[in-house]
Amino acid sequence: MNTNFNKVAKVKFNLKGQSSEFVAKYGVDEMFKGKTIILPGGKIKIARFLAKISPEKLVARICMKMQEKKM
Repeated sequence: MNTNFNKVAKVKFNLKGQSSEFVAKYGVDEMFKGKTIILPGGKIKIARFLAKISPEKLVARICMKMQEKKM
């Protein structure tokens, strides 16, 4: 999700973030549908599935690469 934190922390993520407005609306809509696990966007859903079936070390390395500080 795109927030001001990314600017303050001077980080840039490899994946494009979603707007906070979209995530909030999606989360509230899904909550009222009775959902307990809410994953906004197809990429997040795919990533969660792959993380469940992949070795933990591989998932940790991928997460590290996605969140490395960009200069």
